[in-house]
Amino acid sequence: MITSASSEVTREGRLLGDYVEDAARQRLWLQSWLSDKQFIEAGGRILYSIDIDIIKLYTAPNSAQSLRYTRIFRHDPDYLAIALASTVSSFIFFELSKRAPQVIFPPLEAELQDIYLALISRTDEEHKSIRGELDENLRKLQVALK
Repeated sequence: MITSASSEVTREGRLLGDYVEDAARQRLWLQSWLSDKQFIEAGGRILYSIDIDIIKLYTAPNSAQSLRYTRIFRHDPDYLAIALASTVSSFIFFELSKRAPQVIFPPLEAELQDIYLALISRTDEEHKSIRGELDENLRKLQVALK
């Protein structure tokens, strides 16, 4: 009984330590945002660059890569990180763009084009596969109706 309670306290202590460590990490990451805020308040202007990871965040918010960016606390469930990925990427594309200029630098533009072409290729492959299945099902249906 005491061993069970002791291990529970140890587990809870580790969990609390994880949350404190994650919160400290978030505070460090927010420092750049605070610096940007001061820069803007002093009359500075910021241009935001859309990175390929942001595009991936928008197009695949439930991917492992997206979850890596949007899981605030390591013990958060996936659905919270997915919701945050969807919300943040939608904000960047549809709200932030109304207030601040965004740019895509040429190397990123080329990478985006590669991703776009890969998506087209993958879609074409899936279309051919589905088309083959539909043709086979149609053939089976025609045989069955004879």
